[in-house]
Amino acid sequence: MAELHRVEINERAPQEIDPESEEAVESVPEEQAQETQEDRPEWLPEKFKNAEDMAYAYSELEKKMGAGAEEQQEEGETTNEEEQQPDDNTEEDTNTNDVIVEASKEFFENDGVISEETYKNLAEVGLPKELVDSYAAGQQALQQSEEGCYI
Repeated sequence: MAELHRVEINERAPQEIDPESEEAVESVPEEQAQETQEDRPEWLPEKFKNAEDMAYAYSELEKKMGAGAEEQQEEGETTNEEEQQPDDNTEEDTNTNDVIVEASKEFFENDGVISEETYKNLAEVGLPKELVDSYAAGQQALQQSEEGCYI
């Protein structure tokens, strides 16, 4: 259930009339105002005349908020449908992984040497020679540091 929040503004707006000034005009006779004040529950915000007005405003708000939730839900459904479509990149990803695995095997089996054909295959999947060499140098440095620990 929704929570009720109360906001109090302590400063007057520039064009707001001071209720205690002469400019203020009482539109409700004093007797009627006292009756309204006595009938009014303390929990009811001043902007509502009675509990029925507040209930009506709340139901209107629920309609507006419910309409927004339905629109968001429909948008979410279309997003889920888009995610369920098969991805065309799956085959490319598999090919990229295969090329990287083969290059890695070659690297470790040949003491850090990679053939030009492997460089070409890696470049075709988006891994340029400079990047591969940099990665290979890092791997060799790791191997050397590990070997140094066991001596």
